[in-house]
Amino acid sequence: MIFIYSVAMSFRKRINNLILGPFISSWALCNWGKLALLFFGTGTPDVRIKNMLQEMSVRNLLTYPDLFFIPLTLTALYIFILPHLNYWVAEKVNPIKQKLEKQHYKFESETNIHSTLLGLQSDAASHGEKTKDIPRRRPDACEY
Repeated sequence: MIFIYSVAMSFRKRINNLILGPFISSWALCNWGKLALLFFGTGTPDVRIKNMLQEMSVRNLLTYPDLFFIPLTLTALYIFILPHLNYWVAEKVNPIKQKLEKQHYKFESETNIHSTLLGLQSDAASHGEKTKDIPRRRPDACEY
C-alpha cells in the first residue's frame, strides 16, 4: 500500500511540473489512439505492449511527428505563448470590468441613500409630520 502511495505522489509531482505535465498531456492527446489500443485492444497484454513499443521506436520519431514534435510544439505554445495571450485578454477586459464595478458601486450608493431617506420619511410620517415627496428611481434603471 505504501508503494502505491509513493508511486502516486511521484506521478503527481511530475504532472504538476511546468514542462513535463503539459508535455505528457499533449502527448496523450496526440497519441490517444495508440493508448486506446494499448489499454483496450484485442490480444494479450504482452502482444499489445510489443506493438506499442514497435510503434514508439526511435526510428519512427521522424516519420510520425505526433510521437514527439507535435506534443513538443504544443508544450512550447502552452508554456510561452499562453501567458502572453492571457495577459493581453486581461488587459482588454480590465477597463470593462472597472466600468461595471463603478456602475455597481454608484447604484449601490444611490440605493442606500434612497432607502435611508425613505426610512426617514416613513419615521416622520408615523409621527404626523409633513414630508415632501422624495423622487424615486426605478432600481432596474441604469445610466450609461
